[in-house]
Amino acid sequence: MKIYLSGPMRGKHDDNRAVFNRYAEQLKAEGHTVYNPAVEEAGLSRRDYFRGDMIWICDHAEAMAMIPGWEWSAGARAEHALAQALDDIEFIYLT
Repeated sequence: MKIYLSGPMRGKHDDNRAVFNRYAEQLKAEGHTVYNPAVEEAGLSRRDYFRGDMIWICDHAEAMAMIPGWEWSAGARAEHALAQALDDIEFIYLT
């Protein structure tokens, strides 16, 4: 399954990369293809990051894995809303 990994980044130590990477490895070990936004190219504007993420969700995502705390992240809530609107993306709420 092609999974987009979503969760809180801004305001977290090192943009929460360690948490994102841990969950990405876990999902990959289960046989999934994972889009991990924590490994995107550095130096882009927020608009450019979101543009790329939203395009990947629209073009590829079969599921979205939500990292704990996603509810308090404006970006993760936007990604979740997009996936809900598309109506064919499964949600995985990680613990």
